[in-house]
Amino acid sequence: MELFITGSILADISSTLKQFGVGFGIAAIFGIPLGLILGFSKRGYAAFEIVLDFFRSIPVTALFPLFILFFGIGSSTIIAMVTVACFFVILINSAYGVIYVNKTYLVVMDSLKSTWFQKFTEVIFYEALPFLFIGLRVAVSFGLIVVVVSEMFIGSEFGLGSRVYKAYETYLITEVYALTIIIGLLGYFLNKIILILEKKVVHWKGNITAN
Repeated sequence: MELFITGSILADISSTLKQFGVGFGIAAIFGIPLGLILGFSKRGYAAFEIVLDFFRSIPVTALFPLFILFFGIGSSTIIAMVTVACFFVILINSAYGVIYVNKTYLVVMDSLKSTWFQKFTEVIFYEALPFLFIGLRVAVSFGLIVVVVSEMFIGSEFGLGSRVYKAYETYLITEVYALTIIIGLLGYFLNKIILILEKKVVHWKGNITAN
């Protein structure tokens, strides 16, 4: 409670959320449309599948020296790491949403002589939404972990990760666990926001990702 009473933790939470939000936003802006496009062709996706799985399987934090080399020490590196961590998760789930669309609906659209644009806007996009939201929820967890770990590596002036590292260095174990709980609660609320958004957008299928 002392962290909140003094207000010192608020700057750290704000810094972490800002860096996470920018990285997550960039990943979603590029990952969703690219995933939807990639999912239109099973052969096309299969051609890139090995590459996607390869990069998805590499822990982003293991590439920390490369990010430092390209982006330097600072917020840019943290944002870039969050972007990469979230990007592949969002892209792959968006592609799956298109690949596994109910083919019966497409047959009906074909019988109605529908255009490609009509198929996409009236069937494919809506069928892909549950997968898309799964990707967003998983990306939230990945992104939050990466932003905290990155802050610990870089030693930012502000940020929950930096705060955890400083507390650990000075043997403030109680503060370390308090910050860990705060990070966990932050992840919970971010996931809750995605769930609320999903309920409003994918209302006709219920809360798919919660099951």
